[in-house]
Amino acid sequence: MHLSHFEARQTLPFDSSYFDAVYSHMFYNMRFTDVELSYLFKESNRALKNNGLLYFLFRSDKDVLYNKGKKIGSNIYEINDFQIRFSTKEQIESYLTIYFEIKDIEESYEEPVSLYLVFCNKK
Repeated sequence: MHLSHFEARQTLPFDSSYFDAVYSHMFYNMRFTDVELSYLFKESNRALKNNGLLYFLFRSDKDVLYNKGKKIGSNIYEINDFQIRFSTKEQIESYLTIYFEIKDIEESYEEPVSLYLVFCNKK
């Protein structure tokens, strides 16, 4: 399948059970509403094969920029013309528990940001 681009807030353009794994490096940190973010995890689940893996990095509430800049939404801040979503470990768990078995959420530092590394399986 060849894709040049697609709108992430809509149904992912992949068949159900298409992927063995989904990886994201801070994609979920974009300016998504809570409803949109929940939908993205639902779609990731749909696109994964049974027992498929979801691995992603999410900006942490322990990041030095958390609560900085102009607040524009729930845990979303505009900083240097970027709109960044931050999350607590508990918030991440709340998005995932319906669709995934969480294997690990660990704290990490990737200069200059603090992240949660999240690893889970499709239920």
